[in-house]
Amino acid sequence: MNFIGKQFKRILYVLPRVLLLSIFFLYVFFAFLSYFDYFEPYLYPLALIRGKAYPVSRSIIMGPYPHYGEMKMLKEKYGVTVMVSLLSDDLPQEKALYGREQRDAELLGLKAVSFPLGYVSVHSDSNKKKLKELVAFLRSSGTQKIYIHCYLGKHRVSFVRQGLIEEGIIDEHYTH
Repeated sequence: MNFIGKQFKRILYVLPRVLLLSIFFLYVFFAFLSYFDYFEPYLYPLALIRGKAYPVSRSIIMGPYPHYGEMKMLKEKYGVTVMVSLLSDDLPQEKALYGREQRDAELLGLKAVSFPLGYVSVHSDSNKKKLKELVAFLRSSGTQKIYIHCYLGKHRVSFVRQGLIEEGIIDEHYTH
């Protein structure tokens, strides 16, 4: 058998095995991705880039997605009664996190509401429409303490903060 024939035979031997291994590792990879606990914003490595919660008025605090312990602390230390989520329903991970937030809020006696904002195009027309709905909600909330959050507490929270400043809901120079 010549050299090219041996190489062809070797490729035919190796190729199916490589394909089977590839399929197996792709399955494991996607199974890993479907278990969202690995990608929660308060776990490492995302915790390294996660924003911090900060007050923007006497009744509004903004920041990242809170886990149960943080929600409890927000309630006990700051008197938060309403959790406002900006997480998107279109992203499976964020949808799962909001579901958990609803359960945790109910356990703690908090109200959980959602104003889902798209992540990629923050300044889109649909996000501006949701921002107006959020402004109306905040104006009707009276003196309730409210925590507004997105996933990491940076991107969408900054968009909302700027919108609330423009609407006169919060003062740009507020210091607690």
